[in-house]
Amino acid sequence: MLRTILILAVFAPHAVAQSAGAPVSSPIEVRGMVSPIDPHEGAGFRAGPGLFMMVRNTSGRNILGFAFETTFTNPQTGKDMAAREHGAFRPASRGISLPPGASKPNPKPYQLPVTSSGVPARYSFTVDLVIFDDGTTWGPAKLEVSKALLVRLATE
Repeated sequence: MLRTILILAVFAPHAVAQSAGAPVSSPIEVRGMVSPIDPHEGAGFRAGPGLFMMVRNTSGRNILGFAFETTFTNPQTGKDMAAREHGAFRPASRGISLPPGASKPNPKPYQLPVTSSGVPARYSFTVDLVIFDDGTTWGPAKLEVSKALLVRLATE
C-alpha cells in the first residue's frame, strides 16, 4: 500500500503536466470534396477538378469567424505544391455565423492543382483561428487572414 502511494506521488504530477499541455482539438472541422468545376456556374473558374469545402462547428459555442490554411501536396513526391488561406467573419451585430453543430459550405471551390502528369494534388486543412461570439479566440492566429480577422474583431 505504501509503495503504491509513493509511486503515485512520484508519477502523478508528471502525468498531470503531460495532459495539461496536450493540444486541444479544434472547435471546427473542415472537410473537402473533389468534384468537377462547371465554368458556366461561376465567372473566373476553369473546367477541371475543384475542391469544395465545408466547415462544421464541433464546439458547444457560437462562432463568429474562422481561418484555416489549405495545403496542396504532390501525391507522387509529397512536396508542397501550393497553399491558400481562407477566412470568414460575421460581426455579432449581424447574427451568429456558425451555431454549435451547424455546417457552412464555402460557396466557391478552389481550383485543385494538378501535377505535370495530370494527377490532382492531395489537400489538407490546418485551422489557425476561431472567433467565438463572446470575443474569445482559439488558435495561434499566425496566418495573414487570421490577423485581418482579429483587426475586424477589434473594430466591432
